[in-house]
Amino acid sequence: MTTADPCFAVSGATGAVGRAVLEALAVARPASKRVLALASAESVDDTVGFGRHELSVLDTATQDPAAIDILFHAGAAGADALAQAVADAGKTVIDLGGRLHGDTVRHCPHPLALMIGQLLDALPAGIERLTMTAMLPVVSYGRRGVDELAQQTTALFNQRGYDTEVLPRQVAFNLLAQVGEWADDGATELEARVLRDLDALHPVAAVSLTAALVPVFFGHAVSLEAQGATAFDRGMLVTGLKAAGIDVHDDGPASAAPSPMDVLGQTRLQVSRVRVQDNRVALWLTTDGLRLLAAHAIGQAL
Repeated sequence: MTTADPCFAVSGATGAVGRAVLEALAVARPASKRVLALASAESVDDTVGFGRHELSVLDTATQDPAAIDILFHAGAAGADALAQAVADAGKTVIDLGGRLHGDTVRHCPHPLALMIGQLLDALPAGIERLTMTAMLPVVSYGRRGVDELAQQTTALFNQRGYDTEVLPRQVAFNLLAQVGEWADDGATELEARVLRDLDALHPVAAVSLTAALVPVFFGHAVSLEAQGATAFDRGMLVTGLKAAGIDVHDDGPASAAPSPMDVLGQTRLQVSRVRVQDNRVALWLTTDGLRLLAAHAIGQAL
């Protein structure tokens, strides 16, 4: 850090990720006086929360990169120029979009990769194969995705039509088994990114991931099956998960599996539905992926 009280900036501060980063930064550095909330010109003079305070939104395009010590880049491609200029000036850039380059750029993995990587770190060594289906909330498309799901739901209840601008098509009362465009191998760009990020965090020889978009606003969930080289001991596996700081809901039929609604605002992983069969374990994994990503971004900087 260049000063005792460095200047933090968050691009995309009015978006879902940017707001989550500001919330996490306010917890980690509540006394910081030099925090800039940046967004496009359309959002200038709006306000966003920073702990108990409100910050006025500033135009990303008019900022001096030399005045920023640490930039959390959660903005769209239009904010890349400022972020790259901050990185080129030798300052720290926490890149949440994966589009930047430079020695001072620190990239944040996708929330799904963070979740699965943490789980793998807590499982016994020797995982050889992973098969996963991930349920993504519409906040994956930002605040506009959240707003559009609400509009779709209201319109369908009132038997009215609606315009789809952000979400690929109807998500309300529906499920989309494709999130983003897919490549020749049938995997989508999002799935490929998650697997690249996961490989950097915790490599596994064989991994299969299908990501679906589900009609919930927040909260990431994964149905996962891991195959190991040797048989699992269920008791030892659960004990290891708990020792790693993962909440395991293991009270049998009386223990309800946490839903995305149950994990809002949390960063701890929630595991339930643990089923062991010889060298395979199946389980349900969920947390607030947006908050987990924000917490990881703050950890990269402080």
